[in-house]
Amino acid sequence: MANTNSPYGFRYAGRIDGSAPNVGLATRAIANTNSTPIYFGNPVSNDGSNPGCVARATAGTAQIAGVFYGCSWQSISQNRIQHSPWWPGTGDAVAGSVQCLICDDPLALFLVQCTSGPFAITDVSNNVQFTIGTGNQATGFSGATANAPATNTATLPFRVYSLYTFPVGTGGDTTTAYNWAYVTFNNQDFRVTTGTH
Repeated sequence: MANTNSPYGFRYAGRIDGSAPNVGLATRAIANTNSTPIYFGNPVSNDGSNPGCVARATAGTAQIAGVFYGCSWQSISQNRIQHSPWWPGTGDAVAGSVQCLICDDPLALFLVQCTSGPFAITDVSNNVQFTIGTGNQATGFSGATANAPATNTATLPFRVYSLYTFPVGTGGDTTTAYNWAYVTFNNQDFRVTTGTH
């Protein structure tokens, strides 16, 4: 049965060491002048224009910081703290910086849909690029996917850990496009020794 093309970003799925699947989230900041939307499940990188902040990552070979999991900010127009699964990049005047949560656990596993593909067993243990896709403003979820085939390029952001194979037809058909794979970080802040500032 063919897989459905329904991307959802990078969804936390546990840790590669098999320990309890508690999400290792870190609190970071987004510059309140950042006008680029960041959706739940998008890869993020350190914001070179605003040290200490993160921004939506751009596909490439630059080191990433982690995966975005929601934010909050002081809304001036609503005079309250606004919580959201995604950073809309704006409209709403913000007092101060935007607090956000990212998963930056170097042992984290994520489930992600293939951009087209499919991922094959030969992709396991090789590295992959992502496509940022189009986020869903109604749910706040990312439309990010991972690109097949994987390669041995050392600076790509993620590594294929294993294929998702069950149930077939919901991302588990490894013979047709849009199947799913488990990936872990590769070129990420806590997996490499190079700093970003």
